Amino acid sequence: MGAVVRDDDDIRIVSAADTGLAFPVGTTLGSYRLLEQIGVGGMGRVFVAEHVRLGRKVALKLLRSEYSGNIEAVKRFFAEARAVNRINHENIIEVSDFIENPGGASYYIMELLHGTLLRTLQDREGPLPLPRAINIALQVCRGVGAAHDAGVIHRDLKPDNIFLIERDGRRDFVKLLDFGVAKLSDATLEDASTFKTSAGIVVGTPDYMAPEQALGNAVDHRCDLYSLGVILFEMVAGRLPFVARTAREVMVQHMTATPPRPSQLNPAYNIPVELEDLILDCLRKEPQERPANIKEVEQRLQLILDDFITGDTDQGLRFKPKRHVDRWLAAVGVTLLLASGGFYAWSKGYRPDLQVAEVEAGKASHQAPRGGEDGAGTGATRLASTQPTTPGLAPAAAGEEVASTAERAQMTVELQRVSGPTLPATVRPPVERTAEPASARPARPAAPPPRRKPPKLDRDSVLNPFE
Repeated sequence: MGAVVRDDDDIRIVSAADTGLAFPVGTTLGSYRLLEQIGVGGMGRVFVAEHVRLGRKVALKLLRSEYSGNIEAVKRFFAEARAVNRINHENIIEVSDFIENPGGASYYIMELLHGTLLRTLQDREGPLPLPRAINIALQVCRGVGAAHDAGVIHRDLKPDNIFLIERDGRRDFVKLLDFGVAKLSDATLEDASTFKTSAGIVVGTPDYMAPEQALGNAVDHRCDLYSLGVILFEMVAGRLPFVARTAREVMVQHMTATPPRPSQLNPAYNIPVELEDLILDCLRKEPQERPANIKEVEQRLQLILDDFITGDTDQGLRFKPKRHVDRWLAAVGVTLLLASGGFYAWSKGYRPDLQVAEVEAGKASHQAPRGGEDGAGTGATRLASTQPTTPGLAPAAAGEEVASTAERAQMTVELQRVSGPTLPATVRPPVERTAEPASARPARPAAPPPRRKPPKLDRDSVLNPFE
């Protein structure tokens, strides 16, 4: 791993063993002029180059001169370019051209990115706000998922290979870099079977390496899931899950030690349990215990992100899972609704028993007057047999005559004075009817029931309609 040299946001990675430049700045390779070396890897160096005719600046990755005569190394170098070109995903750096010169300079052309490495962002800001970290991880999932679909396993995912740019007004747009040690698992890929990693040879970066990768065993797509778990752990906890003095000790911890929960290292961030569980699932020692694929990781991350209230992503501590807020608001709403209903009923002096009685009495009071045989005349009417019983008044028997309209109105006033205010009852408007002749009414039974003598009440206290 090389040393990182910073000049404001200009990041240069220079290998400790890279003491000289194979090609000086200003050298022309085909249609491109080398302007500046900006990085170096195990097999090649990366330059800013300019097309001599178009003036367009690109990133040019040049195979190191010590490998130019190695046929297998050249095949492996261009296998990376072909694999990246085949993936063709917006979250993976684009490769536009490659030139192979046996015994000479071999290189390929990539898009030139302007932004910052995730590593630089973490060094500058520490733990990232949770929604921002999840958004970056989601894009890494999409890029890695596209690579896996194309039969490419990255094997070296780390913050140094995640580049953040601004695109179409979106910040933190992810571009995955450096597929130089990628495993080409798809047999349909050209040259996929050449220059394979020998058994027992460890490739990758120790801090982000899956246990099976650290052992030199065969790996599949789940080693990238482990590396992504380490990246997520570092983004939210502010440090790696395993820290040691040497690379060998770190690799041993990846193989044997249990990682701590991120919330133990950074309790102030209120990390959701679902996110912690996902990170620890990715960090399982056995590949079969991790999520089945990168798509599952992406889906779980999306659910966690959807569970947050949107807002200022620069203030991670302001974010709380919205389901808790929803439950609290629902409880408050129900409480206020019940309280308002109770207050309304109290303010109106609501009494269900009196309300029902009032409604029934109103219905009975609007019956049309009919002539009576007892000399009551057309101003008398009959009470329905279902008339409710009112304290202090006796119910009328079937066929008994009642008081006149004026007396009924006075009775209603007296009842309201005695029983107190009630809610207004909805009554039907009176219907005008003509008194039907006695001959039109059905005949009475031959033996009518005996009439009950109404009780005597004090007229000064209650108007008795039954006298």
